[in-house]
Amino acid sequence: MENNNKISFKYFDQSLVQRVIDFTDLTADKKTKENVKAFSEEIKDIYLKKDDELKQHIKERLVILKQAHLNNLKELDTNLEKDLAEANAKGLDAKELHNVKFGLETACKRAKIKEKNRYNEEIKELKLTRVFLHEEYTKLIYNVTGVISPIESLRSKSI
Repeated sequence: MENNNKISFKYFDQSLVQRVIDFTDLTADKKTKENVKAFSEEIKDIYLKKDDELKQHIKERLVILKQAHLNNLKELDTNLEKDLAEANAKGLDAKELHNVKFGLETACKRAKIKEKNRYNEEIKELKLTRVFLHEEYTKLIYNVTGVISPIESLRSKSI
């Protein structure tokens, strides 16, 4: 770990992070295989628990996001219908009415595209939280065991 006074992890408690820092500072004779294995298993158990909680949170949040997205799309359709009704009530000639309808429909399509992009971005950010949790976990495990995961090794070589 870095030699900062306080290293912050978003998903793991500061006390656990401090224990890992203290563990890395131990001499080699105090770091027995049994100690390393027990501590890494403890970290793994905490990680699995947090991962399950995060999975459940993501499932719940996805339902909420989906409903909000559908409500926004429904609102856009309602606004389009209202605006088309207002345009019809103005008594415009056929060509002007066609142009107004075309403009309103185009604006509605663009708004729906923006809404879909916003929804997809929120889903992506939500699902990335598990990736960040795993990155923190691998940092902790690496500092306890000194072994880097094959994926992290490959990633560091590619960078």
